Amino acid sequence: AVNAQGTVNVLEAARHAGAKRFIYAASGTCYGFNPPQPTPETAPIECETPYALSKWMGEEAVRHWDRVFNLPSVSLRLFSPYGPGMGLTSAMGHFLKLRREGKPIEITGDGRQWRDMHYVDDCIEAFMLAAQSDLRDVAINIGSGKPVTINHLVDLLGVERSYVAARREAPGTHADISLAKRLLGWEPKIGFEEGIKRTISV
Repeated sequence: AVNAQGTVNVLEAARHAGAKRFIYAASGTCYGFNPPQPTPETAPIECETPYALSKWMGEEAVRHWDRVFNLPSVSLRLFSPYGPGMGLTSAMGHFLKLRREGKPIEITGDGRQWRDMHYVDDCIEAFMLAAQSDLRDVAINIGSGKPVTINHLVDLLGVERSYVAARREAPGTHADISLAKRLLGWEPKIGFEEGIKRTISV
């Protein structure tokens, strides 16, 4: 309801308010569990979770409002943004909560799954550049381009861990960010180790 209908509500509000541009926080989950890696924007859309489907529905709505109602838009397909103050809607957010509580982290599978995670400051810069650009009706990957394993993440968090049976999930995510570099002049500046240090020091 929030991701699909909520996006439509915001699009309508933007249209009636005379907004000049609309920048949508789309999701790299729309590529499914086994896309080519690194994953370009031309990869097939394979929504394999309700979350991915709802975010893709929002992206389709954004494209519709651009074309039909002339609301210039850009969809940024985010790959695992993280940073201080993040909520519990991601594995990273849950891990940080457990760390604050002094509890061990439970990892599904062997922890060798890899994720493309990028720091919130880099994410914000991508939104600012998209808002200031003349681009429209385009989707652009935003990630680090340098995946890390879940085990490495937990090593940096410095907490105990345990392992449980694997579940159905993407073995890895790896954004091809060449389009962001070319169209936005954007690339991440904060390395993963530095980003985690900033995240846990707050």
